[in-house]
Amino acid sequence: MTRTILLAALLWPATALTAVHEVQVVNFAFQPQNVVIAPGDTVRWINQSGCHNVRGDDGSFGNGAVSCTLWTYDFTFTQAGVNPYFCTAHGSQGGSGMAGTVTVEGSAEPTFAINEGLAGAWYEPATSGQGFFFDIDAELTIFTGAWFTWTDTIGEHDWLTFLDTSYEGDTAVAEFFRNDGGRFDDPDVEVTPSEVVGELTVQFHSCASATATYQINETTPPKTGTIELIRILPATQLCEESSGAQD
Repeated sequence: MTRTILLAALLWPATALTAVHEVQVVNFAFQPQNVVIAPGDTVRWINQSGCHNVRGDDGSFGNGAVSCTLWTYDFTFTQAGVNPYFCTAHGSQGGSGMAGTVTVEGSAEPTFAINEGLAGAWYEPATSGQGFFFDIDAELTIFTGAWFTWTDTIGEHDWLTFLDTSYEGDTAVAEFFRNDGGRFDDPDVEVTPSEVVGELTVQFHSCASATATYQINETTPPKTGTIELIRILPATQLCEESSGAQD
């Protein structure tokens, strides 16, 4: 891929003819509670008061931990369907308490699809020195890989692996595992994965950009957040041919 094409892929979401729909977060409610939008439109949540956050029922979008600041959070919806969400401090999945819905009507063009050309190393430039490695089997719908990162203790490595065996469209929702038990260059010591420690949702926007939303359930409250990812190396022609995107 040339540098010009890569730049166009990164800029496409910002230049498309789309709308922004505002939802005010006031006291203990989302106003309006239910919004109807078109594919490619953006919903902007604006916290006016209190300590709140936004989290999709399926974990595919959200702005991380509860915050008492006057925050703003944007998310662009590309797939048709109903997207319920809630505040983790004052609501719950299924529309209980402080909750709302985003209904996306119609179908989006172009449609992006997870494909084997997305395999490789991805990272967020703001946190260079840590990142993700993705591997994909399109025939078996397997999305797997590892997140090479750090713990809350400075200088201490953390290695999380993940697996989704039934991804659809542009989004994979994978379970997190933590690997342990190995020793440097020793084939006789087996590395073993832990029990499930959380969930990773990755939505690919193009062959060069993606959004990763994570929840790690080892602390109270869980660690949650969103990371904007780009490829370390340019995308291959395989991704362009398999993505489902149209010119």
